[in-house]
Amino acid sequence: MISAAQLRNRTIVSFVIFILFFVGCIFAWKWLYRQPKEQGALKPLRTVLSTNEAIFSSIFSNEHLARTFKKKYAAPRVRVNGDAGMSKNFDTATWKLNVLRNAGDTLLLSLEDIKALPRTELIFNFKCIEGWSQVTYWAGVKFSDFMQHYGSSNQAALSYAGLITPDKGYYVGIDMESMLHPQTLLCYEMNGAPCP
Repeated sequence: MISAAQLRNRTIVSFVIFILFFVGCIFAWKWLYRQPKEQGALKPLRTVLSTNEAIFSSIFSNEHLARTFKKKYAAPRVRVNGDAGMSKNFDTATWKLNVLRNAGDTLLLSLEDIKALPRTELIFNFKCIEGWSQVTYWAGVKFSDFMQHYGSSNQAALSYAGLITPDKGYYVGIDMESMLHPQTLLCYEMNGAPCP
């Protein structure tokens, strides 16, 4: 058992430590936002991102495959994460995939052009960046087959691929090693039906 004086002293020490920590966080936050930018991010954050990328790159391998499942394990109702970047008047019949190969050299492909390439089916545990996962049945063309078919060896040598939705409302960049992984698909079907 502790005395009232000991309890008071511990409480005071705890408050002093909390206040010092809080003040330290404010100074660290202000210091961070005074740092110069490097490649679009604050330099300390870019350093952390680059370190993470170096670690990931050292363990990444096309030999590491995600576990696959039988069709019966695929969720009958696929969770839709959202429709950011997909306008309501999107029409697959008139849509064209724009592949920027070089400045002034854009390849325009219809969904039928993509479907004409070798079809690959993949049933795996889709893990969303938002923290949920679901076994999902996908079909499409391997991105590596797509790149090879359209002679995009120059683009395959780049560090990243950028993807943007038809109405330009959503953009993502993915490292090229991941894009060329044998399980990376340009999907056009989900659970045996066209992607919604």
